[in-house]
Amino acid sequence: MLISPYCITLMRSSIHKVCLFVREDLAAMGDAFFEAEEFYGMKSDTYMYKALRDVLKREGISLGTQYKNRPEDSDVVICLNETLFFVNYKRSSKNKKLILILTEPPVYNAKDWTVERHVYFDLVLSYDKDLLHRSQNKYHFIHFPIEFQKTTTYVLPSESEFHSKKLVSMVAGAFTITKAPREYNSLLYERYKILKFYNRNYPNLLDFFSRNPPVEKFKHFRGAKIFYTLHEALPRWIGKVLYKSQISSVYRGAIPGTQKQAVLSQYKFNFCLENTHGIKGLISEKIFDCFEAGTVPIYFGAPDIKEHIPENCFIDYGLFTSLKELHVHLKEMNYKTYLCYLKNAHTFLNKGARPFSADEFVNKVCALIKV
Repeated sequence: MLISPYCITLMRSSIHKVCLFVREDLAAMGDAFFEAEEFYGMKSDTYMYKALRDVLKREGISLGTQYKNRPEDSDVVICLNETLFFVNYKRSSKNKKLILILTEPPVYNAKDWTVERHVYFDLVLSYDKDLLHRSQNKYHFIHFPIEFQKTTTYVLPSESEFHSKKLVSMVAGAFTITKAPREYNSLLYERYKILKFYNRNYPNLLDFFSRNPPVEKFKHFRGAKIFYTLHEALPRWIGKVLYKSQISSVYRGAIPGTQKQAVLSQYKFNFCLENTHGIKGLISEKIFDCFEAGTVPIYFGAPDIKEHIPENCFIDYGLFTSLKELHVHLKEMNYKTYLCYLKNAHTFLNKGARPFSADEFVNKVCALIKV
């Protein structure tokens, strides 16, 4: 990793200990937050903080979660989304710096995004550029950091390999079978619609992978509470019937989080839907996993995606009026057109993706915590 000049200034600062305040979870205790490859069947997404810890360690600065570096004993406190604790927090020193990093969208905890919660922090980092209008001294833009592969052997498929690839996949840990309120901007129900469409019409052309048995989702159908009053086992029985009729033919089981890209590489396309839509700048690792795996993402999520990633790298899910129209488009795509998507994505990874890197994130944080 290249250390920016900002990091060097830390050597001359009075910072000795930094607290990373994270959600209370046994999996985050000790050094597990930084070292684990997977959390609950998902690939760990703490690599950017491991990179930050490594840089700070070389400068003689300790970075640890609140289980190791208590907020009251630390010179800098970096809070990851968990703002409630700081409502009644009293700084042990007026020189202590409090930084909030917002990565979870408002749908998970809307209060974390309110001005009322931000007053407790000196700086706020987020991918939402609209926050910058409040104060460019306090609010700073960051991309969601991506862990790019150290070495990517990007081999374009031959025409025969293209034709032998399976059509489309979906790798998702979450979906819902009932619509969420519109203001939530959830895409979990949209995933379910895709699964149900392929299960009904083309069960052999889509493979769905999920870390949790999806049959459990179906006991939460609309009106399930009424059936609970009749017999507590009824919703589960009805859920099994719904699961079997609606998505069981496309479900292929669980895959380890660390094997996601290896699985994606077997498919021409992958449905790449963020958890939410309508939030500018919220671009997660999902689309980058597709790029590195050599599969073409069908993307839906951030409305400004084309400002950050060239539109010739992915298929825009929102441009199609129906799943039938989209399916025909996928089936009829020829080798030459498909290859263009892969080549464009490869060029972007090599020449345009650095702003999304963990290195850029680390340099940004180091620049902001210097004193």
